[in-house]
Amino acid sequence: MSNKKKILSFEEFLKKNKETSSKDNTKGVDWDARRTKWIKSVNDLYNLVDTLIVKSLEDTGYDVHNEKKGFSLTEDYLGTYNIDRYYIKAENIEIAFNPIGSIILGAYGRVDMVISLSTYKLVMPEWGKWKIQIRKGSSSELVDFDKNNISKIFQENL
Repeated sequence: MSNKKKILSFEEFLKKNKETSSKDNTKGVDWDARRTKWIKSVNDLYNLVDTLIVKSLEDTGYDVHNEKKGFSLTEDYLGTYNIDRYYIKAENIEIAFNPIGSIILGAYGRVDMVISLSTYKLVMPEWGKWKIQIRKGSSSELVDFDKNNISKIFQENL
């Protein structure tokens, strides 16, 4: 008896792969609930932004204008849904928060924070726990989305 594995033709392999991958790999996932939880997490992030950034700007005398604008986002499994971008303008400071999606590798979602032409990735490795991805050479690290790290970002960019 031979222990050699039969080599399939390319077409046979593709057909077998399609059959295997077309089985419901998402069985047991409630995608509507996941989408709802993601949108709520983004809104919670914006509430945290109001507490950490907007309030600090107002408390130090800046004239702050902030606005949320809805847009349509389409993702695999979640479909097309509406979610808000968040814009903050305080005199010479402009910040934008742009949701990228919930179906990303290694986290439950990502929102990009743009300040002075620099983009910072905010990721949620655990539901409700936002982190800032900081690039360090060819690697990166996750730091808490808190007042101390936001202060560092402002000082580096303004």
